[in-house]
Amino acid sequence: MIFNTRFKVKKAMKTFSMVNKNNLVVKYIDLTRFDVRCIPGCPFCLKVSKPKYRNHWQVVTFKNRHTCRRIATNRQATTEWISNKILPLLRHTPTIVGSSGLRIIKKGGLN
Repeated sequence: MIFNTRFKVKKAMKTFSMVNKNNLVVKYIDLTRFDVRCIPGCPFCLKVSKPKYRNHWQVVTFKNRHTCRRIATNRQATTEWISNKILPLLRHTPTIVGSSGLRIIKKGGLN
């Protein structure tokens, strides 16, 4: 998988974390690499790097196997992330009632 910018890598990681209900943590980050892990003891691993002389970011290692449990609260669920996901819903249906929007969100309508 290839990303144009470092920001898009972070955005994809947050969305992946929210959809799969896991708390992912960036263990190592510098100008050319990301190392994303789950909780200690979980084999999940995501490594993304920017090859020399290239303008894109590329997934180098992706082990999508979790031995940890899913979580109910996720630290990636910031107000900015939630508002970016809700905004298209509100633009499409500006007269939506709070309980209806909440029902859509709970059913997974933010993917």
